[in-house]
Amino acid sequence: MKTEEIINIEDLVDKKQDNSIYFEEINHSITTLNKTIEKHQSFYSDYGLGIFVTKGSFNITLNGVEYLVDAQDACLLFLQPRDITNNLAILADLQGYVLGVHREAINDGIMNMKDKAVFPWSRMIELASHRSPVCNPGAENIALLIDAFEDLKKAYQRVDFKFHNVLTHLKTTELILEILNILVPKIESFMTDPKPKKVGYKESICNEFLLLAMNNHRTHHTLDFYAEKLHISTQYLTHLVKVVHGMTANKIINDMILLDAKAMLKLPTKSIKEIAFELNFADQSSFGKFFKKHTGISASKYRKTE
Repeated sequence: MKTEEIINIEDLVDKKQDNSIYFEEINHSITTLNKTIEKHQSFYSDYGLGIFVTKGSFNITLNGVEYLVDAQDACLLFLQPRDITNNLAILADLQGYVLGVHREAINDGIMNMKDKAVFPWSRMIELASHRSPVCNPGAENIALLIDAFEDLKKAYQRVDFKFHNVLTHLKTTELILEILNILVPKIESFMTDPKPKKVGYKESICNEFLLLAMNNHRTHHTLDFYAEKLHISTQYLTHLVKVVHGMTANKIINDMILLDAKAMLKLPTKSIKEIAFELNFADQSSFGKFFKKHTGISASKYRKTE
């Protein structure tokens, strides 16, 4: 098991698309963790993350809202793919687990729960985390979650098992079912809540921008398109995103383009020219300049190093 970082963000950003599940055990001191997070003051990935804290606590700012994750109270934290996360402050030594599922796997339903009679697990977690990404599982469920995470850890360690991938997917499914069992009553309660939690104007606009950017960053690289869709000026959009997310709107769009570019560069069947076309660059040269400006290396060199 990796023990250097709570979440290896660079691994998540750069993982191959066919590696749809990410698992890591948390076992970090305050000093080690703070040094790690300094490199990632603001980050996001293509993975949905579930962080289960069994000891310690930390503050985290997610999409502009600050939350406390404390093993004595709220132990589960859910991050949706491409949530903007920053300002992670460790309050006590941490122990626990991280489970990540790639957004493509979430969309495809790798856990074989596509039956329409069953409420999709990905939608349930999305609903729960939209209301609050921090969840108190209750004392009666903590032992069950620990057992499920430990079973998954043991499955990951059996690398020589001939059906290793099948085993890890089954154990991941069992873990997600345990999580859903905790979330169902919480979702039912807030879906019937006559006074749902209100989202502020700034956060609402920024959430709409993130959704637009996720769906349109390949075809629209400049802020004019997004500002027009949101019926505000580009200057005001820049200001709101900077205030809420701590980074510019342009950086968010560029980072999304880079995530897609890195993923496609790992596919040997796609030429750099084809990637440039899919990402709506005028030509291969303009894509190459963009990639090198934001990564420090050429697209061809990045492809060779992967």
